[in-house]
Amino acid sequence: MATSSGIKLYMKRFGVATIAAWTFVIVLLAAINLADRHSDNISGAANEARNYYRLNLFYRAWASKMGGVYASVDNVAPNPYLKVPDRDVTTSDNRRLTLVNPAYMTRMVFESMLESASDPIISKIVSLKPLNPVNAPDEWERQGLAAFERKEYKERSEVTNISGKPYLRLISMFVTEESCLKCHAHQGYKKGDVRGAIVISVPLTERLELQSATDRKIMGGYFLLWLIGSVGIGISSRRRSLDVENIRRLSDIVEYSDDAIISKTLDGVVTSWNRGAEKLFGYSGEEMLGKTALVLFPDDLRNEEQEILAVIARGGSLEHFETERVRKDGRLVDISATISPVRNTAGVIIGVSKIARDITERKQREVEMKNLSQRLQLATSSAHLGIWDWNVRENTMVWDERMFELYGITWKSFPSTIDAWMSGLHPEDKETAIAECQAALEGEKEFNTVFRVLHPDGAVKHLRGKGLVLFGADGVAERMIGINYDITGTKKAEEDKARLESQLQQAQKMESVGRLAGGVAHDFNNMLTVILGHAELGMMKLDPSHPVIADLKEISKTSERSADLARQLLAFARKQAIAPKLLDLNETVTSMLKMLQRLIGEDINLSWQPAPILWQVKVDPSQIDQILANLCVNARDAIRDTGRITIETENCSIDAEYCTANPEATPGDYVRLSVSDDGGGMDKETLLHAFEPFFTTKELGKGTGLGLATVYGSVKQNNGFINVYSEPEQGTTFSVYFPRFEGKTGQIMAEDAPKPLMRGQETILLVEDEPAILKIATMMLQKQGYSVLPASTPGEAIKLASEYVGVIHLLMTDVIMPEMNGRDLAKIMLSTYPGMKSMFMSGYTADVIAQHGVLEEGVHFIQKPFSLPNMAAKVRAVLDN
Repeated sequence: MATSSGIKLYMKRFGVATIAAWTFVIVLLAAINLADRHSDNISGAANEARNYYRLNLFYRAWASKMGGVYASVDNVAPNPYLKVPDRDVTTSDNRRLTLVNPAYMTRMVFESMLESASDPIISKIVSLKPLNPVNAPDEWERQGLAAFERKEYKERSEVTNISGKPYLRLISMFVTEESCLKCHAHQGYKKGDVRGAIVISVPLTERLELQSATDRKIMGGYFLLWLIGSVGIGISSRRRSLDVENIRRLSDIVEYSDDAIISKTLDGVVTSWNRGAEKLFGYSGEEMLGKTALVLFPDDLRNEEQEILAVIARGGSLEHFETERVRKDGRLVDISATISPVRNTAGVIIGVSKIARDITERKQREVEMKNLSQRLQLATSSAHLGIWDWNVRENTMVWDERMFELYGITWKSFPSTIDAWMSGLHPEDKETAIAECQAALEGEKEFNTVFRVLHPDGAVKHLRGKGLVLFGADGVAERMIGINYDITGTKKAEEDKARLESQLQQAQKMESVGRLAGGVAHDFNNMLTVILGHAELGMMKLDPSHPVIADLKEISKTSERSADLARQLLAFARKQAIAPKLLDLNETVTSMLKMLQRLIGEDINLSWQPAPILWQVKVDPSQIDQILANLCVNARDAIRDTGRITIETENCSIDAEYCTANPEATPGDYVRLSVSDDGGGMDKETLLHAFEPFFTTKELGKGTGLGLATVYGSVKQNNGFINVYSEPEQGTTFSVYFPRFEGKTGQIMAEDAPKPLMRGQETILLVEDEPAILKIATMMLQKQGYSVLPASTPGEAIKLASEYVGVIHLLMTDVIMPEMNGRDLAKIMLSTYPGMKSMFMSGYTADVIAQHGVLEEGVHFIQKPFSLPNMAAKVRAVLDN
């Protein structure tokens, strides 16, 4: 309070003194102004006098040049002081004239002026040697003339009273001219001598009155200015007292600021050092004031002080300048400094002001953040994550480098707005993705969605986008940050997995159907064997004219057709017996063309386009016939009226990439056999079931649904694969791929053509677990002259063989039996009876004697159902081999 009262008293006294000084200034200014105006008024009168002087000189010079002017004595009295010849003359018309010399003329003009105004301009000629006493000077004029002759000055003026009125009197000299000597040479004047002077007196009454009126207005203005200034000083004094208080407070703020606030001279000498500086650098004010701050600079930054002072001296400044300094304890400290010049009231730079702040912790955090950022960048880079940051309010977007890679663009084409994202979206996904983003902005859910992006070069990538929305206090989205990452590989893997699962399901279904078909065919063939055998034996026992013969023949034909159906089922199940041979498919197909043309009809054009050079394949020729016949019949049925079927062959190599999309294929070289038509084609649903047995799109009674199933089984049985391409109304192409044969193999024994009723007398051990088949087969063999040892089980067969005292020439056994399979039985028997031969019979070729239906070399096999001639021929062939 005492300090505050002292400040107020000081400011009151300061205000009074300021008003007094202000009054003095106003009075002084007013006096100077009035004096200047008076001086200007007098100067104006002097200038007017000079103008009259110059005018007098002009007409005096003219009159002198003319040698004077003659005037009538009626108007001008002769000049009694002019002593020249011809002063008075009479003209021829008796007019009397007198010579008016310049001095006389000037005096008469002056006298005329005195009579023209109440306050006239008074003019007179004065000379130290006047011819006319009227021209004698007064004391002031005499002093002037004397000064003229001494060449001290050429004119002189004063303010004086004439007849009680103020006048400005100006005296200016004139010199003797050549023309003046006519009248004044006798006075001793020479050319160039001071001849005399003209005195001009200009009245000041009117001028002073005008000046007085103006002065009063000026004084009023100065008074008003004084009044305003005094009020302002009073207000200013009040404010100044507040400013002083604020300065005191500001000084306290500076002194107690946590920031270091330092002042220096331009030489770097410290002039102020607050407590923040003491805290930051460890030096007290006493230690630093009056000294340079070089002690604070690290050795490698010693030149920095002079560089900074040079910048400040040029009027520059440094803002948030980051550097290092050394504390008193030797520890390095990071600071951020703002350095600016200090100027005096004239604007001259006289010092340096510096505010420094300790940023050591911030620097450490920045290093930590940089390390964290690098680790994050490494993590996102390793994870191939693209990071984005969208300022929603300002619609500005920032991407990292990975984002540009994901969207297939460069920063040069990047619009830095949300358009960068939206324009890259795949047209089919754009609406959904934008809707997901909008829902996130409205706070409905997080942004987590999958979408495709379309690159400028047409490439498509599957991305997953995740984002976090930051909301402002008003609940409106302000910012959205997130990541994108490429899931194209994952998406493709999912699609491949789904496709493979579908293909696996299809394969499992086909396999299940195949097992079912094989089992049905096996049992069916067993029954057909019995039916066909009894029918043939019946026909052999009866006379050909017997009426029952026709019925037995019909039974036999029906059994054969049923056997064909069973063989188709076995082909699909890949359990029919085949004998592969080396083939040139071009030759095989060429040999079938006439038969195929008859099969498809004359309305359809059959085009054959063989490859010029074709690799060999190892396939059963009968299966090629079967495959081509089925494919051509299907193609014929797909063509409505007329059309074209094209058969082609070519060599091709299948790589791993192709196998990825076609799991049934394996890499390698293949011979492709394709059958194409321009028929109605198939839709996707039909294609899914095309190779399933009993699936058909034909009318009831027009097809069994086993054609393509048979083709599928035959191709797979030969280690090939089949592809089909079809679209509705665009036709269909079936492509069958057989592996290229690249080695040599032994001849595989195939089923010989049957020879009718070939008989024998050998002993045959017949093993069959089906009693009906065992019975009919026994009867059929006995009919052909063979001795038969029938056995219903392998154990019974071994017992019979051991008890039989004769030679058993042939073991004829079923393959699949309860106790053991036929192959194992044959091994046991052959180990005991090496000379015994063996032949297998079955409804299908089990893997025990054939891999996928392909008979092993040296294996003899007869397919159920078999006719008597076929069986007799096969038995004879085995016994004779």
